[in-house]
Amino acid sequence: HMLLVMNSFSSYAQPDYDFSSGSLISGTDRQTGARYRYTNVKPGVDAIVTITAISAGVKVSDMDAGSGYNEALQPTLELDPVTSGYLEMKIDFVKGATFVPMNQLEIPVTCIDVDGVTASVYEFDQITWGASAYMDYDMIGTELSINSSPGWMSCRNIGGIDYPGRDTSAKQVMFSVINANLPTIFIRVGANNINTSSVATRLRSIYFKKFIYANSFLAQPALVAFRGIEKNKTVELNWDLTTDHHLAKVVVEKNN
Repeated sequence: HMLLVMNSFSSYAQPDYDFSSGSLISGTDRQTGARYRYTNVKPGVDAIVTITAISAGVKVSDMDAGSGYNEALQPTLELDPVTSGYLEMKIDFVKGATFVPMNQLEIPVTCIDVDGVTASVYEFDQITWGASAYMDYDMIGTELSINSSPGWMSCRNIGGIDYPGRDTSAKQVMFSVINANLPTIFIRVGANNINTSSVATRLRSIYFKKFIYANSFLAQPALVAFRGIEKNKTVELNWDLTTDHHLAKVVVEKNN
């Protein structure tokens, strides 16, 4: 995978996909196999959210809670003592009121408030890492550990600082993954509770919008676009910069 390394600043805007209107359409609510339809996540597009896995010792007490961002997908998890696990969700984008898959040109996913509690609980998230994906976060921050594995980009809290509720302003515990040209993505939200003897309740939030971070991989406003396309077993990278940027050079690094 490739990373484009530059500086940037923070910003916030309305989501590209609105997950505020969901309802159960099949299966048992909050159990593996349950399916939910979120209507009109963007004009003409619905999203089918399927619970594909729940780790042993993990309970989904709320599939989409109200605190934080109303437009976000916000599960609440309860983890048994001495447990590490996650909720895995498959999100299929379909033509409105149907089950016909719709390829999405860009699917931005930002995990909000990936926090922890010192020496006891540490949250983590994983997001589909497709052929044309890229990611962004505060790269000199000390509270998150980011790494990739085949098919996944993973973020794990290492700071052990708890931000009450679903903190929508703590960008030091947020990261974004942007996939392109896909009809389906997978998301895992979880936590490590193996060091405690009590149940840990964790409030998770997945917001479908790019954020721009201080000390990030992507520069704004200098960087207008960054694209990667796999062709004949090689990756072709292209990026566009504003005409008035002040960058001396662009460094592209490979992450094995």
